[in-house]
Amino acid sequence: MNLFFYLLAVLLFPALHVVNEKLFFFAVFNSQISWIYLPAFSRLFNVLIFGALPGSAITFLGGLLLFPFVGEHSWLFVANDACSALGPLIALGIFRILNDGPVSLRNLKHLTYLTLIYTLSNSLIHHLAWTFFDENLLVNGLQFFEMLVGDLVGTFVGVLLLKIITDLSFFKRRIYNNSPD
Repeated sequence: MNLFFYLLAVLLFPALHVVNEKLFFFAVFNSQISWIYLPAFSRLFNVLIFGALPGSAITFLGGLLLFPFVGEHSWLFVANDACSALGPLIALGIFRILNDGPVSLRNLKHLTYLTLIYTLSNSLIHHLAWTFFDENLLVNGLQFFEMLVGDLVGTFVGVLLLKIITDLSFFKRRIYNNSPD
């Protein structure tokens, strides 16, 4: 059963790219950046739900499924995919150090801090990779902040949905557990 959920998550990542592109076509700057980027949440979700290394592997494998459909068919694609998988790991590590403990999925404050750390680290790692591997991807000085905002909006939308779902499931369990038979 766990294998099913792993495979589903691997397939969800590229599917979310397609959905994001169709829903938020008006918010796209270029092939790398959108003002609203839901796949950013998917990366963070994977490490929160499946664990750090399995979640990163899911993101990386899901990203590789996009390979035939993108314009960049080179080591740069793999570098971008690796950055996508590393961003949440870096954020989770920084959060654990700053918070002296793990993230609670029921704590909106934890999720908000993690989202801020994640979107900053994700934009930073991508832009560092682009600086070293292909400076042509650095279009303008605002690009870092545009990516940051897109990842932030997409991740916040996902985090709020996750929070609502976890709260509803928590309350549902309390209702069922406290109801008379």
